[in-house]
Amino acid sequence: MIQRYGTNEKGQRVPIASIYTAGEHPIKKNMISPQALQVIDTLRGAGYRAYIVGGAVRDLLAGKKPKDFDVATDALPNRIRKIFPNAWIIGKRFKLAHVIFPDRYIIEVATFRSVSSGNFNAVYGTIEEDVRRRDFTVNALFFDPEKEQLIDYVGGFADLKAHRLVNILPLETIFDSDPVRMLRAAKYASKCGLKIPRKMKNEIVKKAPLLETVSASRLTEEFFKILASGKAETIFREIERLNLMPHFLPRAAAELNASKSKKNLFYAEMKELDNRVSDGHFDGSEHREILLYHFLKIFLPPFRAEIGYHENCAEQKVRYKEIEKPLQFPVAYADSAVKMIFEIRDGIQPKSRRIGVEKKRPRRRHRSGSKKNSTIKKSADNDQ
Repeated sequence: MIQRYGTNEKGQRVPIASIYTAGEHPIKKNMISPQALQVIDTLRGAGYRAYIVGGAVRDLLAGKKPKDFDVATDALPNRIRKIFPNAWIIGKRFKLAHVIFPDRYIIEVATFRSVSSGNFNAVYGTIEEDVRRRDFTVNALFFDPEKEQLIDYVGGFADLKAHRLVNILPLETIFDSDPVRMLRAAKYASKCGLKIPRKMKNEIVKKAPLLETVSASRLTEEFFKILASGKAETIFREIERLNLMPHFLPRAAAELNASKSKKNLFYAEMKELDNRVSDGHFDGSEHREILLYHFLKIFLPPFRAEIGYHENCAEQKVRYKEIEKPLQFPVAYADSAVKMIFEIRDGIQPKSRRIGVEKKRPRRRHRSGSKKNSTIKKSADNDQ
């Protein structure tokens, strides 16, 4: 292990980071996506620092295959845009670059930010400052693919090996500044087998109502990440234990709490979804209608044969709109999920507009049609 030093406020030389060499951690360069390596090589070729950061490093250390690879750099967003013609700048308060490769493969590139970044401004800083504004130590690890070195400023590697979730920001304010971190705590604990300390659990239970202040779009995105994680069952159980469910999915939580059998069915369905995701049957990030099929399956009532297929769809749309609040499911995905529920769960095929016997509409006879067709045929014969 290599120790990186800096100076404190008194000008004294102090250790600020531990650098683990190739033989001291399990991550290898060939585990990183070629696109992420290309982004890092290009940024470094332009004179900037660049590393793999966050969830990808955490997952690789935990022996899991990352879904995404994020890059952190000291290049400013506008400069990143000039370096990569295939990049888009997104975000209002905090600008990020999405470098887009063929097949819509995206590498997210973020500029180091300072702890002093507020709610309405982004203050860019150094890597040392950037790590201090992150939420948990296991998400604050950097990987240098060129040297195959793991850079740890906050003890995240040791925390991951000890299976503990440790906050970087003060526990009194970490969830006030971003309530979504409570959901992420449940997600990280379940995905990586981390233990949430008692004080953090108490803080989450106390501040759970803050989730109601989060925008629908952010909550919806976290919802889909949970479903696509391959650990949806354990994550939802942790969310329930932390008292987050009534503030995250209030209507669904009320129905599950009112019926033990429905709750058992829900967790069994989440387990089935986890098996499908883990077996690689589909890409959860690309097939959200399948994720919604498994989630909505136990909440939607059976197909009613006495009314038409499209009338059933309309009724179910009203129903899932109640279940999703305060989230906002994409309509196209939700409608596709409803049709899958009818076809797979209920065995109903949309062979006609209505199910059952219908009166056939009389065909319209076009008297002029036959004459017109004969005229066309005669003209065609004359052309020959």
